[in-house]
Amino acid sequence: MSNKKPEFKAFNLEVKEMKDDGSFTGYTSIFGNVDSGNDRVHKGAFLRSINAREQSKFNGFFPVLFAHDYHRPAIGQAKFKEDDKGLFTFGKLFIDVWEDAKGIFYNMKNLVSNSMSFMFDTLKYDYENFQGKDIRNLREVKIFETSILNTGFSMNELADIEEIKSKAIESREIETRLKTMEKTLISLSKNTYDEEFKDKINQDLKALQETLSQLVPKKDTFDNLELAEITKSIQALTSRIKSDLKI
Repeated sequence: MSNKKPEFKAFNLEVKEMKDDGSFTGYTSIFGNVDSGNDRVHKGAFLRSINAREQSKFNGFFPVLFAHDYHRPAIGQAKFKEDDKGLFTFGKLFIDVWEDAKGIFYNMKNLVSNSMSFMFDTLKYDYENFQGKDIRNLREVKIFETSILNTGFSMNELADIEEIKSKAIESREIETRLKTMEKTLISLSKNTYDEEFKDKINQDLKALQETLSQLVPKKDTFDNLELAEITKSIQALTSRIKSDLKI
């Protein structure tokens, strides 16, 4: 089975190491988790694509873009390997060549841009009912490129949400997360996207709203007026983007 239209899937990058030369390692995808798009990636899903890339003229490297902007040059390159946990990434941004790459790497270090997404075709999949939902099991995918995204745009928010649920988050941390969301949405609202990106953006907005619901108190307003204004801004930006893209 194959889908002709490319898809996009984003995950929080679980960084293991970052070096001053622009290189980084970490997990781009974790096996077995059901993400907010009701997909579950299985071990072995990437092997064929990785092996094909290894045997090509690209020597195993995939281009690294920012936010899937294929109208601009790649800001880096990455290799992948599968292990028992997920898709492990060996990446390097061209910080000595592109100023954009240097800025994005700085953002990665400061957790402003710590999500990664990949563009892919689904080659093999099946469905199952899991906890009352129809889950799509991704058995084999073909990767085209990988992109760095701003924090908050991730299909798999499991780690962040569990952290939020398991402890009381200080007001300062909530403020940092909300401001990051707001900056991401402001950047997104200034861009022009092709029709094929609408589904991806809509999925990302749903994931962002899920995270926002965990951060915002049950009552309608914050005691901290600044946080209340930021939350209103996030909600207004989300509505504006949906209206502009007609999603």
